Amino acid sequence: MNFTKIVDIFRLNNWANRKFFIVVLSILISYNSLFLVNFYYVKIPFLLQLIGLVVLTFIPGFAILRALRIYHLHITENIIFTVALSIFFVMAFGFIGNIILAIIGIHKPLSAIPIFLFYNISICILLSVVYYQKEPSVLSESIEVTFTPFFLVTLLLPFLSLFGAYLMNYNGNNILNIILFLIISIIPFLVILLKIDERLYPLIIFSVSFSILYNVDLISNYIWGYDSFYLLYGANKSIFDGLWNMTDSMILPLLFSSILLPIYSLLCDLEMVWVFKLVNPFLFSLVPVVLYLIYKKTYLPNMRFDSSITFLASFVFIFYYGFFKDFPNKQHVAELFLVLILLLSVTSFKNKRIMLLLFTFSLITIHYAISYLFLISIIILYFLKIIISNHHPNAKNSIYSLNFVLIFLVLSISWYQFAAQGDIFHNFIVVIYTLFQSLSDIFLIDSRSGISYALYESTSNWWAIFKLTHISLQILIFIGMVQLFILMMRNKLFSRENDIFIFTFVFYAYLLLQVIKSSGMGFDRILQISLIFLSPISFLGLMSLLEVLQLAGRKLIKQNIVVTKENISMIPHYSKYVFSIFLMIFFIFNSGVIFELANDYVPPYSVSLAKDASWNVYFDSEISTIEWIKMNSGNHKIAFFNEWHNVIKSRDGLILHGTYSPEKLMFMSPNTQRINDAYIYLGHFSKDKMTYDNQDIRTEETILYQDVLQKSNKIYSSGNSVVYLPSSD
Repeated sequence: MNFTKIVDIFRLNNWANRKFFIVVLSILISYNSLFLVNFYYVKIPFLLQLIGLVVLTFIPGFAILRALRIYHLHITENIIFTVALSIFFVMAFGFIGNIILAIIGIHKPLSAIPIFLFYNISICILLSVVYYQKEPSVLSESIEVTFTPFFLVTLLLPFLSLFGAYLMNYNGNNILNIILFLIISIIPFLVILLKIDERLYPLIIFSVSFSILYNVDLISNYIWGYDSFYLLYGANKSIFDGLWNMTDSMILPLLFSSILLPIYSLLCDLEMVWVFKLVNPFLFSLVPVVLYLIYKKTYLPNMRFDSSITFLASFVFIFYYGFFKDFPNKQHVAELFLVLILLLSVTSFKNKRIMLLLFTFSLITIHYAISYLFLISIIILYFLKIIISNHHPNAKNSIYSLNFVLIFLVLSISWYQFAAQGDIFHNFIVVIYTLFQSLSDIFLIDSRSGISYALYESTSNWWAIFKLTHISLQILIFIGMVQLFILMMRNKLFSRENDIFIFTFVFYAYLLLQVIKSSGMGFDRILQISLIFLSPISFLGLMSLLEVLQLAGRKLIKQNIVVTKENISMIPHYSKYVFSIFLMIFFIFNSGVIFELANDYVPPYSVSLAKDASWNVYFDSEISTIEWIKMNSGNHKIAFFNEWHNVIKSRDGLILHGTYSPEKLMFMSPNTQRINDAYIYLGHFSKDKMTYDNQDIRTEETILYQDVLQKSNKIYSSGNSVVYLPSSD
């Protein structure tokens, strides 16, 4: 096998001091020059954006790794830690800059030039610390790569993904997306069949997750989905105000949306929408790679969890529709830091506890729900470890010590008391109280519970099979959890770190609570989070099933029934092939490809296959209408159709909320009889039809149309949306 040596730029922190600083300073000088030319003279397309993304996403991380004297990590770990530490650095320096620059009299600290100067000062301070660190004892400046056909195919997947999204956006043709998803569906099987070198596994996982996420997220020239619009408003407001006002109740108290995204927008000269589309999916695409590393380092006796099995397990997480049905937002980036904290628990290197503290702070300031869920989990873990350690001394070794629990607890409460005046902590207590209170009516099925999803009527045989694939996954997970419990009871899981397994039980218990009662996030969303732990358990369940078949086969042999010993002994051997075929079927259905090929109803989240799906995906003409309203509405309020009475959730409302605060917006229904002094916006669907009380009503047949719209002036129309201005009486 021929190897080619290439420069190992992904482990820049391992380079000799002189080369390290030459590369870093050259990139920084190039970036600074481009930024100033772009700001004061002429905009050079793409170049500043490209170098800016590198400067923000990689350079601080390389410097922090070097400052902490963390060298010689595996290339995959090095890249991921570099990105995560860079994200921490950008949030931290932005948060500090937001405060310090305001104190010294800068009116708008979160504007281009102040934050540009403060970033340069911050990175220079960090590089000064690095300069006085001891040089790595063993230098690593090159890496050997084998350009096999499968390696090249893996590299081509992201390009196919991008071209497919482009073709769908501008020609409405989904053929490349169908081909992409079909290729991706067979990758796990091909990897097992062709016995691909396990050194390629992290790259394959990243390429697949990257391709799926970008193919979906690049659909439309605007963001889509639901929660992302609230974050978009907060990020835009930080830039508009020139600072993050922590007392503003309209903005979530999260560094991710209030600091990180605005800084990317300002320093890369990117529109906020494109920060969402480029940065968020990249960060989330790293999560399955980290899961592979965690599974690979987690010991499970007698079950042969080798690299190929952990590779397949990571695809359970990727192929579940919850991975790609939502536009990546705060939850998905928080999952990156959650899995990195888990990775640190099974990894050993110098100063990892400092990194643990940095990742903990990042998790808390990115997403409150996941941070509180993890807080509950580590508290349970700590007390269980105390019980376990009385019988198994080896179980005491853990990074989740009492000190860590207390630090996490203090940081969580302090942050949300400081940044949100306690509102989020209060809301968390209310959710817990409501959850316990709802146990009294536990048999009343919640609309977003697991049972509710299972009881959905299948409209065709394809949808019945789709449901069956999910039921099968849950059965495998259940059997795997039973097997895991038996192993723990047999005292086989305490010879090494068993924290991951205890977390698995905690998150599975939380998932089971969602079967009947949803905590507000919905069963499918909790399952997406829980699969961080449960993905390898599904393979464990399959192994247990196959062992039962093997035992049954041996009994048949004893009864002289025609079954050979060779066939029986091969049952476990085929487990990987069986699982990879299950994954292929699972993804073909979850992606919506099978429905598109069968000309059946496509799942609403399959936006790269059917742009007209019922998910909130917007046309360019609708985006243009919002821009026109922004330039011309003045002090007028904006009225829009919203089926809900107290929260903005409609398609029209969400696109408006990405730009306007709720105070600027006005709800209207098909029964609205009067609107004064407000622009009336009707989007792609509402201009023709409105869904109200679970009934579709033609807009022309509504009271709103007869009493308001007919008497109003149509002042703007883009084909897919219209704007009215009521006539003054």
